[in-house]
Amino acid sequence: MSSKKEFYLLVEAVRGSEGKRFLEVNTKIVLFEGGGMEEKLSFFYNAIDCRTFDIIQYNPVLDLVVDDEGLFVSGNPVFEFNNGIQIVGSFLVGRQVMTKEGLETVGFPSEKALYEQIQKEQLVFKVIGVTS
Repeated sequence: MSSKKEFYLLVEAVRGSEGKRFLEVNTKIVLFEGGGMEEKLSFFYNAIDCRTFDIIQYNPVLDLVVDDEGLFVSGNPVFEFNNGIQIVGSFLVGRQVMTKEGLETVGFPSEKALYEQIQKEQLVFKVIGVTS
C-alpha cells in the first residue's frame, strides 16, 4: 500500500536564540505522507509545535490548523488575514474535502496545487502584534 502525500503551507514564528521573542515569520511547504488519523494528528501537533489545536475555516475551500493555546505563549506573533480572521502563533494551511465521515482537513496533492489554490483564494495575512 503506497502512502498518500499531502502538502501543507506552514507559517511559523522564528524565535531568537533565547527562544522567547519571535524575530520573523517563515513560510515553507511541509509534507505529510499517508498513515491514519493518529499519524495526521501527530503531524499537526509537531508541525505547529503545540499541545492542542483548532481547525478554523478560512473560507469554504481553505482551513487553518492553529495552536489552540497560542494566545498564552509569550512572544507569539498575532496574525490578521484579509478577511478579518485573527490567530496567534504558527499555523498550517490545508484544504477542506467531504469524506464519508464528513468534512476533513487535508493537504494539497502537490506543491503546485497548493500555490495555485492559495493564490486563487487570495490568502493574505500580516503580523499585527506580539503576545506579551
